[in-house]
Amino acid sequence: MKVDVNGARFHVEQRGDAGADVVAFVHLGGADWRYWRDQLDAFADAGWRAIAYSRRYAWPNDNAMRGDYSARVDADDLEALLAA
Repeated sequence: MKVDVNGARFHVEQRGDAGADVVAFVHLGGADWRYWRDQLDAFADAGWRAIAYSRRYAWPNDNAMRGDYSARVDADDLEALLAA
């Protein structure tokens, strides 16, 4: 699914019950949500709501570069995605 937050569009994959406690998977630089795809079903089967997303500039997202891109921007994006 696609989620729009903080002026950008993010690809998000999730598995498990919407009411379950959340575990969020954040990939390394040079990767994308697929880095965690094998873990999503395992965590969902264990009772978690498992979420993996592609960070702001990772595939398949197509967001314009920001001059202030930093770990703080990544953290703000994750916070907004979890709230959405």
